[in-house]
Amino acid sequence: MSSTDYYNTNHESGTRLATRIRRNMAQDKAILEWARQQEYGRLFTPFDVQRELMPSTPITSIRRALHTLTKKNFLEKTESMVIEQHDSKNHQWRLKQQRIIEDNGQMRMFA
Repeated sequence: MSSTDYYNTNHESGTRLATRIRRNMAQDKAILEWARQQEYGRLFTPFDVQRELMPSTPITSIRRALHTLTKKNFLEKTESMVIEQHDSKNHQWRLKQQRIIEDNGQMRMFA
């Protein structure tokens, strides 16, 4: 994860900006690790992440992290949607299919 993953829409600077960047990077890392621990192929919504991992984190922050991880090809946003809170449809994500790379005759798998 990098500091360029922070969307500085409030034009923060200095220590405040550095703190927010660190927090966002920690959220991204925690969500990715959580997704890697799920049963392979499991679909999840932002509300699943909030319920199971980050109950005190605003849903908008979780959606930001999912978008960032999708953009970096760690997660995949599916066309599948389920009804969640507020009786609204929510897309489901999953860990992106692992890729296999052959390196000097050895196969390595990574997400």
